[in-house]
Amino acid sequence: MGVEVISERNSNQPTAMATSARSLGLSQAMPLQRIQNMSLGTVSEIPSKIPVPSSATTHNIQRNQRNDDIEAFSPASAPLHMKLVGDVAVALAVTFGVSPFLTVVDKAIVESANGTKPILTSARDSVIAMGRHPIQYIKSPTFLLMWVVYGATYSTANSFKTLEEHQSHQAKRTANGSSVSAVPQIGKMGTFLGTTLVNSGASIMKDRAYARMFSAATPAATSTSYSKSFPKATYAMWMMRDLSVIGSSFILPDLVTSHIVETYRVDAAKAQSICQLTIPVAAQFVAGPFHFLGLDLYNRQHHPSMQMSIGQRIMDRGWALYQGIGPVVAARIARIAPGYGIGGVWNTKLRTAWRQNLVQRQNNKAYLQTPECQSIPLALSLVKQERSVA
Repeated sequence: MGVEVISERNSNQPTAMATSARSLGLSQAMPLQRIQNMSLGTVSEIPSKIPVPSSATTHNIQRNQRNDDIEAFSPASAPLHMKLVGDVAVALAVTFGVSPFLTVVDKAIVESANGTKPILTSARDSVIAMGRHPIQYIKSPTFLLMWVVYGATYSTANSFKTLEEHQSHQAKRTANGSSVSAVPQIGKMGTFLGTTLVNSGASIMKDRAYARMFSAATPAATSTSYSKSFPKATYAMWMMRDLSVIGSSFILPDLVTSHIVETYRVDAAKAQSICQLTIPVAAQFVAGPFHFLGLDLYNRQHHPSMQMSIGQRIMDRGWALYQGIGPVVAARIARIAPGYGIGGVWNTKLRTAWRQNLVQRQNNKAYLQTPECQSIPLALSLVKQERSVA
């Protein structure tokens, strides 16, 4: 009776060992007969070297993860706070690189509009000053104001896009199809309005400071110039300028890119880069006149021409615009290329790289928690125990 029990136990043990080995992913590394011999106490069949899964095996384990896990790890599912940190960090880094050039152009536009210096002369003087004293230039209000404007604008645009993406991702998991399709449209409008609000407020603050710092007033009249109020029409012109700039820099490139990709089947990344470079430049033919008229309304608010009739004043402003708009539009095109063109391309690239890094970290963390990964050290410990018992 006892012999029969022992025989039955010995006959079932190899099968159990084989099943355990297969569950641990060792059926290919250690043959079934060798595992059976280990269970019967045959020491000679224990391998002298413990097989370790190769990099190809690890890659296959990662590739064979469940579909729901693979779909969960995407930029939309990455931690929201980490994406927002990356949005701000990328925005500040990109705008720090382009702001020195932007200060040169904006100062030249202001001095050209008030008749202090021609655009090229002002730009040359600023570049020389920047080259001689770069640290002092970076610490100056001229540079810091520009960096604040563009850093805040890019940070807001990036953050709103991230919040839109997060909202859409949550809606896809909980809401019906009609609600999901409405979320991106609401998000795009929120991105446009929020970015425009921040950009307009910061830009008007910067333009007021520039207009006063680089005005044509003599030192004796400085206090009078600084107390000169800004006409409401100036704010209206600058608001229209900012609407066209923000729309052409953060909203239209995405919409036009989607249309080009769907219609002409071109590479999405290439179409995005082209749209981010060309659309903001084309918009300067609209933004430039608004910028110039806003400065002209401020500089000549006490000019004798203000006593003319409305028709005469319109003709006078039109003539001033005709004479001075060419250099201003050219300067704004030169300004917008690095500010929202090149800056926009690098903002997209660095932001994408940051988010891909977050996804990779999620994938690595999830893989370390999978049964396949955890079975490797367990299998090694089982083999070591068998060898120690033998």
